[in-house]
Amino acid sequence: MSNIYCSAGIFTEAGLIRREMKGLGVQKEPGLSWIEVGSQVHEFASGGQKHPQGEAIRASLEQLVGRLKGLGYVPETRLVLQDCGRGAKRGAIVLP
Repeated sequence: MSNIYCSAGIFTEAGLIRREMKGLGVQKEPGLSWIEVGSQVHEFASGGQKHPQGEAIRASLEQLVGRLKGLGYVPETRLVLQDCGRGAKRGAIVLP
């Protein structure tokens, strides 16, 4: 429900819902992604910093995003539901 409010830009209501969830002991599960490289599956959690090669992955990703921006890529910040500034939203889309 809080994400619905966030996507509509109603951050005050979203905050109320999240506070109520916290008061009830409800916790959101982090978003997960998986990628298979060779025969090994790598798991990434939203905002996670635990991957053993995390620094190298982030450095490669920053380099790739820089190249994409050079070709005209503009992040779609409407997809970020957190109430934060535009620059932070761009970072949230690409890098944890």
